[in-house]
Amino acid sequence: MNNFKSLFLVTIHIFVSLALNGQANNAKIKSESKMNTIYPKQILSGNKTGVYKQVLNADQTTVSKGDYINIEHFISGYGLVDIKTAKIFYSTSADIIAIPGSFITHSFKSTYYDDVDETHIGWGGKTEPITRSSAILVLSGTTDLEGRLATLTSFDDSHKLRPPVIMTEIFTGRYIENEQAPIHWKIKIKDDLKAGNYYITFVFTYFNGESWQSDKVELPIKVMAWYEKQESLIQKAAWFIFFITFISFILSIISFIDNKKGLKDKSSKEAEISNTISKLNQTIKDLNKTNKNLINKVNFANKKDSINIKQEIKKKKSK
Repeated sequence: MNNFKSLFLVTIHIFVSLALNGQANNAKIKSESKMNTIYPKQILSGNKTGVYKQVLNADQTTVSKGDYINIEHFISGYGLVDIKTAKIFYSTSADIIAIPGSFITHSFKSTYYDDVDETHIGWGGKTEPITRSSAILVLSGTTDLEGRLATLTSFDDSHKLRPPVIMTEIFTGRYIENEQAPIHWKIKIKDDLKAGNYYITFVFTYFNGESWQSDKVELPIKVMAWYEKQESLIQKAAWFIFFITFISFILSIISFIDNKKGLKDKSSKEAEISNTISKLNQTIKDLNKTNKNLINKVNFANKKDSINIKQEIKKKKSK
């Protein structure tokens, strides 16, 4: 009897457990089924837990006071995500954003093209001013699609591709000049901001079907000092000074060579003149010597003649 009672109780326990598990599974399936309407469904594995990461593309990160930074913000990944609670929070390491003057563009919009008689869905539906920090819900929305409201999500497949591509991974727009990223930030740097290193933080928080997830990205920003801003001009001036100095150096070498050559020529000419003068002096000495000899000879001849005359006079007197 006791064995029968125990068996009966075990049977009831198993039955109740199965029933409760079935209800729990049904509830989970219904919950997931509800979530399945807001995630990409092009492939079967889209029913699995979602994983997503942010991708930022800034046109510049080294700026001057008053400059604009344009940031194209994408989210890449796949799988379950609850768009009703997904959000992006942004903040800065210091008060670097000029307000007013900075904007964020997001959400869907529909555009009708006459040439193809089609309405295209794309990004850029709403533009709002940016504050220093805030949380934004920009990952879902409704839009007027050919006269009816169409519910779209940022994580829908954009088209049937393999591998599948979701909306937050692509630009939209028919032409390059009007391409629009999922989220576009136009941030103006304050005019009176001190030079230094700053950063902008973006945090994407979402529920992936099993747990809450958070992806954080920091974009470094360097604000240049005035002399860094003029770096290219300073470099050009430095090159110009170097060029002038180099030319002056070359000209100095040429002048030195010419002067040395001139000194050598001058020295040679001076030596030639000195040699000529020496020869002239020697010639004068020789002439003086010759003249002296001639004078001596003349004197000697005159003296001899005088003696002869005296002797003749004596002879005449004696006769």
